Amino acid sequence: MIKDFFNGEKFSYQEKKYMIAILIFLIAMAGYLKTLSPTISFEDSGEFVTISYVLGDAHPPGYPLYTLIGKIASLFPISSIAFRVILLSAFCGAGVVVFVYFIILLLLENSNARTSVFAAACAALFFAFSNVLWDLSIVDEVYSMGTFFTVFQIFMLLKWEKSLREPYSDIYEKYSLKRMGYLYAFSMLYGLCIGVHHTAVLFVVAYFYFILINDHKLLLDPTSGENAAVTIKNSAILLFMWCLGFMVYFYLPVRSLRNPLVDWGDPETWQGFKDVFLRKQYGGVPGLISNLPQFLKKIAFFDIVDQFTMINPSSGDMKRQFMSFAFLIIFPITPVLLGIWRQFKLNIKHFVFLSCTFVSYALGFLFITDPPVPYELPLLLQTFYIPVHMIIIIWMGIGFTYIADMVKNILKEMTTAKRITAFMLITSILLLPIVPYNFGLATHNQAKHYFAYDYGSNMLRSVERNGVIFTFLAQDTFPLWYLTKVEGRRKDAVVVHQRLLSLPWHSKQERINNPGFNAEYPRLAGYDAYNLYLIADLATQSIILKNPNRPMYFSNFRTREETQKYPQKETGIIAKISSEPNPPRIVGRDVFNYYVYRQQFREGEVSKDNRVREISSVYVYGHEFEASTYNVYRNLAQAYEFLGLRDVAVGLLEKSMLYDNRSKDAQITKGIIERLKNKK
Repeated sequence: MIKDFFNGEKFSYQEKKYMIAILIFLIAMAGYLKTLSPTISFEDSGEFVTISYVLGDAHPPGYPLYTLIGKIASLFPISSIAFRVILLSAFCGAGVVVFVYFIILLLLENSNARTSVFAAACAALFFAFSNVLWDLSIVDEVYSMGTFFTVFQIFMLLKWEKSLREPYSDIYEKYSLKRMGYLYAFSMLYGLCIGVHHTAVLFVVAYFYFILINDHKLLLDPTSGENAAVTIKNSAILLFMWCLGFMVYFYLPVRSLRNPLVDWGDPETWQGFKDVFLRKQYGGVPGLISNLPQFLKKIAFFDIVDQFTMINPSSGDMKRQFMSFAFLIIFPITPVLLGIWRQFKLNIKHFVFLSCTFVSYALGFLFITDPPVPYELPLLLQTFYIPVHMIIIIWMGIGFTYIADMVKNILKEMTTAKRITAFMLITSILLLPIVPYNFGLATHNQAKHYFAYDYGSNMLRSVERNGVIFTFLAQDTFPLWYLTKVEGRRKDAVVVHQRLLSLPWHSKQERINNPGFNAEYPRLAGYDAYNLYLIADLATQSIILKNPNRPMYFSNFRTREETQKYPQKETGIIAKISSEPNPPRIVGRDVFNYYVYRQQFREGEVSKDNRVREISSVYVYGHEFEASTYNVYRNLAQAYEFLGLRDVAVGLLEKSMLYDNRSKDAQITKGIIERLKNKK
């Protein structure tokens, strides 16, 4: 059967194409399922699962389409609710890979069919395990779904263009539903895509160019008569289909009227809806470049090198770095450059379209947002750049086809040297998708990543009945939202996000969801970011005074200086607000034995994830507990180093050497100790 498949004796080209597409989808899904997070993670994950399950309104710009599809996913009777919604990300990620495969084939329609399928499949699978797409396909986030709708749109545009090349007898056949259906579907998908993420608007220039370059009479026919009538009709239908997709945004005010458990921005009023849609909470879109050197620095956040290799200058493994750098020079740079050159030679129209898509999205995003450059921003911005990486992969697939055709020509003259050359080239391309998977498996594997879930559970374990816990960042808020609003744990507890207290809808939400809880506080008009902390403090003080019978707690994510004004005492990993003047800071529980960890400290999870290491510092603050294994000491040392307490970190690492001083890890630990000592 395999022989028949490759010789074309049993299956047609179309059958082979779709069979390979199914295989690509299954391989990508298998890789994602192996590394899929079993539950919520940090950042927005807990919020998105909660929003999907309770059909609420998410943070601006609302993400209505993601919410509705996520709700459908949450109904499947498998595993936990979080896992069901996360599985949606994996499905979308695998779908992205399949559509990239089909797009490459459409762009290589006039090339050798066999080599095109081979090259497109290799490039698509290579993309499946690139760093950002892999990361976002195994957690609950909107970006893999947004990219799925983007590649679906590009696919529909290319299908429409292909239909235009088929013969027709008159203008009515040219603009028949059979042909125009692809463009109508594209228009509706584009409207829907904005309901997943606003960055879809950055493609409008490239899309407009592609439609006009293929048929300018479709939208801009200056003549009269039949042509003008057809133009008006098609323009009206395209606009209607876009509006039909965009109407998904009506979900926000309609659902808000029902006062869901999470009703971010209260968009049931026109002002509330406008503020959510335009992201007023985040300051809107400045549209100016405030600092050119910073803007140029942000271009580095595309970080193409990091997406397709595992280069890490801070790593001490020079052999690994050299191999990764050598791999980068050969793949993907060489096939990408070859692909750009070949597409320019074969079809200038497609070349300009992809280039315009690349530039308008990549630079457009940096231009309209003009973000600052804090230390964590590269990780934040990289998530937006999957479409940029997608274009690079498409060029890579075209480059692979060029290489495969070259191999085919080499094989026509069957000298030994040429056979060896051809064999090495084919083997390299075939093994290419294995490289990022092999390099990235340990880094991307979140199959045992329970840290966020356990962190939220441990905070709830620290809260007395009817307690109120004030949180400050997403890291400590959204896990609690998921546990209390989705899993129904500790319904008596109230979670108050201090930063959201500057927005009136949050106190309204907590009053509705928690009868008897007084969340009223003095109002300061506007969303001025400079007033955010002042409003939060005023609201916190008011809530404490108006709810005297409720135990009050701070999560430990606000610095000690910011909470010094409130008398408090440590109760494990959170701090209880006490009425005593200057109460002693004591630990009420044995943190290490009382809380649940699911092996994070023991299996080295802290060293792989900066966010987890940051959260680990909360446990360190809670109690300097005794450890019992080498890995516990090592990971606690990293948490202390993160806090800037190098002496404590060195002491813990030296203690770990008592348990293991011969292994490879122990030798690495010795190097870390020397590095920390030399920093003093």
